[in-house]
Amino acid sequence: MSLFVRRVCHRAVRLNRHTLASSRFRRITSISRYLQNAKRHIKSPALITLHHRQHHCDDKHSDPRTRDYAYNYRAHNTTPSLIRSNQFDPSNTPLVFQSLSTYHLLKQNLMFTMLSFQSLTGIMINIMKNTAGAGLPAQNQQTTSATKPTPFTVSNLRANKLSLTDVPGVEAMAAILGIVGNVVAKPINYIVRKQYFPLFTGGENIRQCIQIAKKYNENNIRLIIDNSTEEGNSHAVFERNLNAKKELVDVSHDNLSRSVMYMAMKMTSCCSPTLLEQMTHILRTEQPLDRDPTPFMNDEQLKELEYTLSNLLQICQHAKDHGIGVWLDAEQYSRQMAMNYVSRRLQQELNHKHDDKIYLFNTYQCYLKDAPDWIAFDIEHAKLNGYTCGVKLVRGAYMDYERQEAVKAKREDPIQASKDATDRAYNAAISYVMHEIVEAYGNVGIAVCTHNRESLVHATSTMEKLGIERDDNSVVMAQLCGMVDNLTYALGYGGYNALKLMPYGEFNDVWPYLMRRFEENSQIMNGLQQERSLYSTELKRRFRSLIPF
Repeated sequence: MSLFVRRVCHRAVRLNRHTLASSRFRRITSISRYLQNAKRHIKSPALITLHHRQHHCDDKHSDPRTRDYAYNYRAHNTTPSLIRSNQFDPSNTPLVFQSLSTYHLLKQNLMFTMLSFQSLTGIMINIMKNTAGAGLPAQNQQTTSATKPTPFTVSNLRANKLSLTDVPGVEAMAAILGIVGNVVAKPINYIVRKQYFPLFTGGENIRQCIQIAKKYNENNIRLIIDNSTEEGNSHAVFERNLNAKKELVDVSHDNLSRSVMYMAMKMTSCCSPTLLEQMTHILRTEQPLDRDPTPFMNDEQLKELEYTLSNLLQICQHAKDHGIGVWLDAEQYSRQMAMNYVSRRLQQELNHKHDDKIYLFNTYQCYLKDAPDWIAFDIEHAKLNGYTCGVKLVRGAYMDYERQEAVKAKREDPIQASKDATDRAYNAAISYVMHEIVEAYGNVGIAVCTHNRESLVHATSTMEKLGIERDDNSVVMAQLCGMVDNLTYALGYGGYNALKLMPYGEFNDVWPYLMRRFEENSQIMNGLQQERSLYSTELKRRFRSLIPF
């Protein structure tokens, strides 16, 4: 063994356990390279730069990870170069996880493993519902007035005048159980608030949001931001939600203008859900060819519709003036036909063919049998009236609810027969809309929102076949913050318009909102677990690199 190799080995042995532990695995990369270079009798470079990774990562001896001992220095003093990919390959773990440290990979792998146990996830959701609240406005939460207790007598017991709380000792037992429940809930509350909440959201304040947005922006990923305003039931609530959305636009523009592309919005946060249900009923009953319910509406309904359109146009125009688009969320089937009509009215005012991007998207749930017909009608309407139709495709989030409502109303089930049928409908919708983009460029745009790898592969391959550029403003793709990151990063590194939906706001407001989304859409968690194995694959690859021989 040469003198050089002996010196290198001696130096490696002198690295103590404290040095490795204090760096949170940041030295793994540098040690591995040092020993590998020593084996080949090559002088180890003092600094492995991003330029070296970008141009030499194809070498069989190189290691394209980003987190080495000089990462912190480069992160603060240089502008990182983006390593792009020639194809969408979410299984290429050295590429898609290049911006994550080994520590973060270990942490996220453990967190997602915990979520894979359905019973544990269910317990967590129930505990957080009780500790974080329902996420409803304080004025909507009703309180019961104090009543005079009923005396505990045999006659009252026989007359059923007593409740369970009137029995002696029951309140004390309930108090004891409550204390035990709080003790058990505290560690779960801590884990959720300190670990899961920052993973799935942009944080509770704008400073945290800026840090996460910067990380995504460096990796060619932009944001859809949301402050989780929920359904309203009065004009006062609509006004409050409207002002909250305007404030979100202002904050995003002032602090995150380079990152935020769109804002998510629930239509019924600013308009009456009852009106939408009445309009949908009219459309189903009268079936007008132009799908315009207004000729069949009474004066009161028309007045409420004008109020609704004024509110929605106000917030959408405010967002557009600040360079931010709006994505209207899908809702229950009993409202969706009316929501399609309202979105057409809004898109005629907002989506102009000469705009730099599509500023308003309507959401279509492809698990609904009617979705293909709705999409085709709305695209044709846009072409005839000279505006751009923004089509946001999702699989759907209310399957169990819709089937129960169909049974109650004794009507046909509106949902596709199976998961496979929904997948086929989703991919068919992607193909149809992309063909329309080519046929009538400027009149149609698509947002592919899915955690399903096969659908993303289908979307990217369809773009290539049709000659649609990867960064064309007519096509964007999105996933939820903190979920299936390998898919989003693969899109970003491939040059596609990749987006993350990032809820932002106070914990007690945003976390219950997320829990409802998880409960409504089990496919979110299924997609998460399908991609989780790649975290273990990349961790094994990195740890194997510690073995120099």
